[in-house]
Amino acid sequence: MGPGMINNTADAAVKASQASIGIIISLWTAHD
Repeated sequence: MGPGMINNTADAAVKASQASIGIIISLWTAHD
């Protein structure tokens, strides 16, 4: 696994966590 692949994995993980945070916030505000 080269540095580029590690970087892509980290980037994907960050995007996934940002997406789930966005979903949680939108559900939270919709519930409010």
